[in-house]
Amino acid sequence: MVHLVRHGEVENPKHLVYADLPGFGLSAAGRLQAKDTARYLSSSPVVAVWSSPLERAIETAQFVAARHQLPVRVDERLTEWRLSPRWSGVVWEDLPHRLPDRKRGSCANEATPGPRRRRLPPVGGAEGALRRVRHPGKPRYLHG
Repeated sequence: MVHLVRHGEVENPKHLVYADLPGFGLSAAGRLQAKDTARYLSSSPVVAVWSSPLERAIETAQFVAARHQLPVRVDERLTEWRLSPRWSGVVWEDLPHRLPDRKRGSCANEATPGPRRRRLPPVGGAEGALRRVRHPGKPRYLHG
């Protein structure tokens, strides 16, 4: 069994598109979410913890790994999708003005997964990473 968990809430008071910029770790609420996830999975026989290289993902994965006395293994392919580098560091609400070639509002809709929003295609082969950690009968924990 493979448990896929998204990172906890990110500290982002300026509402920036942080993408893969450094310095965007978990907020206090995000740390509580990660602790709750670790607690929830504490009775599962987790034998490996994998994470994308994103700071917030590693920080979340560390809570689960610590519960099971495991290291966090980092795999670049688990970074599910990336935003255009020209978006990094831009305030979300400013995207339509910074990218005038796009229709108003379409930038955030293309970049952010969620209801009625289109996901960008995976980058880096997350599927390959999942195959790499697959071991029949042994639960795994992955964080992207």
